[in-house]
Amino acid sequence: MNLLTGARERIATLEAAAADALAPAVELRLDGWRLRFDRAPARRVRSVLPEARGTRPVAEKLRRVEAFYAERGAAARVQLSPVALPTGLDAALDERGWVREEGALVLARDLTDLGDLDGAAPEGATGAPDREADGEAVRIGDAGAEAALFAVVEEVAPDAAAWTRARTEALRNLKRAARAVALVRDGTPVAAGLCVHEPAARAVGLFQAAVVPAYRGCGASGRLLRAMLRDGRALGARTAYLQVGADNDRALRSYRSARFTEHHRYHYRRAPDAPTDGRAPRA
Repeated sequence: MNLLTGARERIATLEAAAADALAPAVELRLDGWRLRFDRAPARRVRSVLPEARGTRPVAEKLRRVEAFYAERGAAARVQLSPVALPTGLDAALDERGWVREEGALVLARDLTDLGDLDGAAPEGATGAPDREADGEAVRIGDAGAEAALFAVVEEVAPDAAAWTRARTEALRNLKRAARAVALVRDGTPVAAGLCVHEPAARAVGLFQAAVVPAYRGCGASGRLLRAMLRDGRALGARTAYLQVGADNDRALRSYRSARFTEHHRYHYRRAPDAPTDGRAPRA
């Protein structure tokens, strides 16, 4: 295996893990492509992931794609990473007039050495406490952590609240290793996120990490990130990954200070004349 082949396999592995972690309401497999749809603000959950070459002509599959999203009143989109298949798909879509839209950076870091993180790692048991600030506790994987996640999302991104609840329930039904991680201060949710583990890839995705406005600027985001990384390692992951907008300078500084580096990027192509349906969140 040469270095290029190894890099492509690593990208494909994380793209598949992230797709599995979405748990959309509808997912149709079409000759190596995943057609995904949900009533959610994130474009990833309303787009096609072309992860295998397949045997059918691209033009035929694109017709099916446009019909799939038209039936659901949504714009047809394709999410394109460096491993999108068949090779040359991005150029083919460009020739057909599909509009390019910005996507996100995928960042990753090694979890085998967490020596850069302050404090002792939690044991990884459900609800294990890990106090890091006066009156503040970390909750992991229990009903309290999940309730805190829902409360934080409701306050920070209310348009994603219903999807967050549905996604969490879907991941549970699929028996995925998904756990809410939350900071709670004197009974009040301060920050929360969702860790989704992919055992085969030994990777954990960090999703929907957010801090309520009243607690921003006091280090809560860093404490939440450390707790999520520790939990990922407790789940057996060797790699942590996340998605972030390329223009989100504040988040990028925080993640890079936590030793995340760019793994790869993805963007979208939107079908010609399809509605833009607003500026959807990228993560």
